[in-house]
Amino acid sequence: MVEVSWAPMLAAFSVPLDRSEDEAIISQCLVSFRYAIHLTAVMCMRTQRDAFLTSLAKFTSLHSAADIKQKNIACIKVRP
Repeated sequence: MVEVSWAPMLAAFSVPLDRSEDEAIISQCLVSFRYAIHLTAVMCMRTQRDAFLTSLAKFTSLHSAADIKQKNIACIKVRP
């Protein structure tokens, strides 16, 4: 089931995280990322796990310190 649905889940978590400034939405997206990373790691799905990790890493905005917002700091704090 996860193998078929991981890509739509990635989009479902990424798009609202990117477009929203609402703390509740951001929190739910980050929790979802955390569980998705954990689940794919437990199931030894390396490619899918790496896709979730890479997407989450892009939201940290560490490459551009001037653009960092509170939600980017929250992304840094997520522990998979």
